[in-house]
Amino acid sequence: MRRGAFLLLVFLLLIVPNSFGEGDVDDDVLYSSKIKTHLTLTTTYNIFKTSSKYKVEYVTVKLSYLPLTSYRQSVISHITSPKAEEAADFMIFSWDNPTPGEKTFRSEYVVETLADYYPINEKVAFPLEFLPREVVKYTKPTDLIDINSDIKSVANELAQSKDDLYEVVYEAARWVNENIEYDLSTVTASASLSSTWVMKNKKGVCDELTNLFISLLRSLGIPAKFVSGISYTNSPSFTTRWGPHGWAEVYFPGHGWVPFDPTYDQAGYVDAGHIKLKESVDSDKSSIEYEWLSYGANIVGDIPTNDVAILSKGPITKSPASISINSLKDRVGFGSYNAIKTVIKNNVDEYRVIQLTLIGTSDVTIENPSRPVLLKPKEQKEMYWKVVFPSILSDPRGTYTFPFVVYDNFNNSYQTSVEVSKKNTKLDEAYVNGFLETNTAGDNVLEANIVCEHKQSIKQGETLTINCVLEEETNRVIKVCYKEVCEDWVGQQGGVIFEEAFEESGSYSLIITAELEDKKKAYYGTVFVADKPLLLVEFDDYKKSINYSESEKISFTLSQESLSSPEDLKLYLTYNHRTSKMEIRGFETAQLFQFVVKGSELGFGENKILVRAEYLGIDGEIYSQEFEETISMNTSVWWQKTLSKLNTFLNIIENKLLILFTNLY
Repeated sequence: MRRGAFLLLVFLLLIVPNSFGEGDVDDDVLYSSKIKTHLTLTTTYNIFKTSSKYKVEYVTVKLSYLPLTSYRQSVISHITSPKAEEAADFMIFSWDNPTPGEKTFRSEYVVETLADYYPINEKVAFPLEFLPREVVKYTKPTDLIDINSDIKSVANELAQSKDDLYEVVYEAARWVNENIEYDLSTVTASASLSSTWVMKNKKGVCDELTNLFISLLRSLGIPAKFVSGISYTNSPSFTTRWGPHGWAEVYFPGHGWVPFDPTYDQAGYVDAGHIKLKESVDSDKSSIEYEWLSYGANIVGDIPTNDVAILSKGPITKSPASISINSLKDRVGFGSYNAIKTVIKNNVDEYRVIQLTLIGTSDVTIENPSRPVLLKPKEQKEMYWKVVFPSILSDPRGTYTFPFVVYDNFNNSYQTSVEVSKKNTKLDEAYVNGFLETNTAGDNVLEANIVCEHKQSIKQGETLTINCVLEEETNRVIKVCYKEVCEDWVGQQGGVIFEEAFEESGSYSLIITAELEDKKKAYYGTVFVADKPLLLVEFDDYKKSINYSESEKISFTLSQESLSSPEDLKLYLTYNHRTSKMEIRGFETAQLFQFVVKGSELGFGENKILVRAEYLGIDGEIYSQEFEETISMNTSVWWQKTLSKLNTFLNIIENKLLILFTNLY
């Protein structure tokens, strides 16, 4: 190996698990209150020689794709082969001096998952005014979970006149499910695409739908994280029942992280067929890292394969709601319009989202047959479907009975029927529409669009300027307010400007309201106030003194101490006057690094180990930090001592020559 070199090769793979074993459709999985499964994750990698002279000192694999404990998921037992070092959300497999060829490592789990809702039994106020430090990162845009004006516009429209966080999150999930087509075309199924792409093209797979859902929330200052895992499906689009899946968890202050799956249309819970394996800020975060130290050899890692077997299923989940069904008119004429009414009563003291689907005969038209309904604790609501009966039937003089069945997301059914005959009254569309409008009128919303422009991020202590205009053609005097400051706006007068200095770092919600009498419209935005980026290096325990012929593996954790993330991060490792450089891409809040120090590469006596980090802040300034440790090399053999001193001397000369040539050229 090259003398004094810091040879750290890191290979990253994003887990995209292979298909699971085929099997018949088992709808009970989707409705079971709990499921116990046996999950196996198997991975192989291959060491191959690139030269006749080769050596592999070690191979380390960090796997952060494993069942995570939560309110609805527990790991009953697990084993690994070979034995791995384990932490809360990752495990490390290690091989010392491995030989060329294929290597396999495996982890097996018995996992129990529940179909429980996350218990939210009180209103959480929106917009959010304070967020804990550790969740701020889940409010910022990322490479794939990005935000543009179209996303902000939709999010603001969904949040209008709402002060209940559960309602806002529910509306965002509902919008994605209803407006984005689930599309398994090659372009979306083979590569994860950004939220802005999905918003523009209105299609995607589960990752993309979840990305957009999270972007809508983050644009409103609501923390949301991406969850990777495995789920069960009964969809005929898939030949296998278990497969990789992505959904989201949303932070509710004072409570915790609540699951939402916009693809499955599950809000406040996910069914027991969801196995959670990873959570992250972005959907492209790697789940497996290969690290090795070698010369004359290389490594190629395969994608992990997964296998799921059901061990047992619990009873069918009980519905938390009471549901009744009837119709506007029990008897109508041929070609008539009608309305099917359901009354839904939440029987528990927690928020619930109930998915209702109305089924009729094939010759009856049903407007929007599948609909979710959000119920607050103990709340009762009414829901209506507009239906149209056929104009022509086989016997014009006959009397026909048309059945209707409502199914909920717990596979319960509720039935009613309507008699249709020529002698009955034919209801026209205007009549039914008038009934529906009278019975479903919502809150008054000001018919004016409010648009605000401001920076998305500023430095700590900087003043934020917010410029708002109303898209309003009349000359009405509308009161526009930000916090306690209000200005009167008159049509065509231009913008209303608000300013505020932010002395503390963090993510802040911005709400500007436009009010006229009892009608209101609002703009929701966010600003990130950045502090000075700051890192910390913590070394693990290691031998402080080694012999000339010994070597020592040294590990350190680089973590982010500030809210602001470093950009273009570069690490420099120096010992015995030799420096190695590493560029860190996609740095998260903490990352483990390892390197091997050989006694023959050290100077005689005490050697300083220096880790220097250089990076850009959000303000474009260059920052630098240094962290020190020491290691000694001791020997009583005269020739080892001589070679060590010569090695130090040559390193010094090489550094001086490098500086000289750098200055010349």
